[in-house]
Amino acid sequence: MAPFLNLAVQTFDPQNALSLARASELSYHNESDIKSKTEQWGFSQSQFFQNQKSDNEAFIAANDEAVMVVFRGTNIDQIKDWLSDASFFPDTGPWGKAHDGFQYALS
Repeated sequence: MAPFLNLAVQTFDPQNALSLARASELSYHNESDIKSKTEQWGFSQSQFFQNQKSDNEAFIAANDEAVMVVFRGTNIDQIKDWLSDASFFPDTGPWGKAHDGFQYALS
């Protein structure tokens, strides 16, 4: 099996784009599915996060070579997600400006 990510490239790589799209899709699954799949992809550690207040979810997967942080996007049937999306003005955070709903979820 090919590595999940090609860390040797420093420009756009179609395989990396596909792998990260698969990780984004995985973020909508439950914690046990995420742990199982990230292990198959070669990440020895993973952690699922859910913010009960904002209803945002994410996971982190890591191995000796890479750390991947993946945020779940909008669930169309979740009003909290729509409210977060409606808060769209740029806000300055620790890594620069981003969507203020995202900054709130991140914090």
